[in-house]
Amino acid sequence: MDSANDNLAEKLKATEKLLKRVNSIKSKQLGSTSVKDEIKAFVKAYFEILQSDLKNRNISTGDLDIAMQNLITLANTKALTSKYKTLLKKVKMELVIVESSGTYTSRNRDAGVLSNGYEQAILKILNQIVPAIGNSYQQVLNDLNSPRISYRGTVAEIREVLRETLDYLAPDEDVKNMKDFKLEKDMTKPTMKQKVRYVLSNRGKSETATKSPEDAAHIVDDGVERLVRSTYNRGSLSTHTTTSDRAEACQIKMYLDTVLCELLEIHSKN
Repeated sequence: MDSANDNLAEKLKATEKLLKRVNSIKSKQLGSTSVKDEIKAFVKAYFEILQSDLKNRNISTGDLDIAMQNLITLANTKALTSKYKTLLKKVKMELVIVESSGTYTSRNRDAGVLSNGYEQAILKILNQIVPAIGNSYQQVLNDLNSPRISYRGTVAEIREVLRETLDYLAPDEDVKNMKDFKLEKDMTKPTMKQKVRYVLSNRGKSETATKSPEDAAHIVDDGVERLVRSTYNRGSLSTHTTTSDRAEACQIKMYLDTVLCELLEIHSKN
């Protein structure tokens, strides 16, 4: 492994260590000088060492640079602990995305079920961000590539992949703090659409650019409910068509992949 990969692996470990430390802080505002100093050193080392290594390999670091700059700005001001958590998660995701665009050797446990590059990229990033989400996505791939009597569990897993990814990237409280945010009718927390809007708008995406992934997130949620409901409502096994259920599950997954590619920036990085 060369120096850039060495530095990248170490940076990911350092990010996880910092995130764990910040997560342990119970106060609403992060006032620890030692933690702030550690964050400043972390960012300084990135710009002095890793950034140059990556640029020498023609790997784009634009979004990672912005995340790091935002983190150092935060460390030089009085800020909420939750903002540090959100930014460190963003830094970790960007490091994983950069790794995906480099000479990374896939460590997928069951690569044989993957049918396209997007699935490989999605799975790789999810496995490194939150392994449990990667496991769920892998299960979806396994289910859709093998005969099943029922796809209810598969579509429920699809929704969980999207829900958990959005919970990671867009915590409820952060979304509620968006300008002009309002809970939708009969809802007690932000919807998937609102969480998608939060993530993409924070990246400077226009309202028009966020509409398609927002709609796709809604279709995933609605499609899961529809398929589960229709299965329960069937009067007998004679009207149960596994083929049609699988086709609908595949369609719902297609919308899931659309949202994940946007959230994880697969299109722009691969």
